[in-house]
Amino acid sequence: MTSEVAERQLIAYYRSLLQNQPLPKDEVKPYVEYVKQIQSGPKGITEQELISAFNLEAFQKSKQNVFQAPNLRTSTEAYLFNVSIPAENPSLEFALSVYTKGLQTYLGMDKLPLLFLYDGRRYDEAAYYNTAGEFIDFVPMLMELKQNPDEMMQSVRSRLDLLKHHTINFMHLLTSPDYKDKWERARTLVQFGKQYEQLDLFMFNYLGNSAKAGSKHSNYYDDIVIKQPNPLPIYSLFNCITSSYTDGLIFSIRCSYEIEVKEVRAAFYQAAGMAFRIGEV
Repeated sequence: MTSEVAERQLIAYYRSLLQNQPLPKDEVKPYVEYVKQIQSGPKGITEQELISAFNLEAFQKSKQNVFQAPNLRTSTEAYLFNVSIPAENPSLEFALSVYTKGLQTYLGMDKLPLLFLYDGRRYDEAAYYNTAGEFIDFVPMLMELKQNPDEMMQSVRSRLDLLKHHTINFMHLLTSPDYKDKWERARTLVQFGKQYEQLDLFMFNYLGNSAKAGSKHSNYYDDIVIKQPNPLPIYSLFNCITSSYTDGLIFSIRCSYEIEVKEVRAAFYQAAGMAFRIGEV
């Protein structure tokens, strides 16, 4: 999003100069204010209240079940592939539903220990949408796959609202030595691993504003499956970046476990109500 912020501000300044108008006076908060703000949190919430609100004990149990699943084996190679889903009104709700329901079908799970990427640009009353810098936070969310899309999205939004209200930044909370003693239980339950080897499981990133006006997903999709070495101790399990276009979505997935890409695509098509496309993959 930082590149979009810079592009938007640059275009606004040039437009003002060309039209001989006053320069934009949008408030731009210094990045240091953001750093100080997340260092001041969490506010008004105890560790146990945070654990309960984010259901972290069940999150950890679900994550351990994934590691112990006999049908999931790590691979020396990582698979990179796309799944294309046409949609008249692509949205976060639809994208999240297809991703979670598709994995439910493929993996046979009832709950998913999702790592939701939050843009991290609003905490309490402060907003940093005009500030360039790194704001991304990884938010652990146990997804109940029996929920319908509206219920699932409501559960996500309620937890994001909690983050904003209490100035909770999980990456800062879990990696800063300042919180090692006070929030040790929460750090354990999120379970990233000593070398972050357990971090990249079901990481979901929705790029809602990634598409240029009028861009169609068919112009960007390809069905190539790329395999590349996976030398790091971090194993990706369905790391997903979802790009939104005017007529659909593209799920870009990385997985360093042994999987059948054809079956994964078929599960996503089924989740999107596109059973007619299964024979095409």
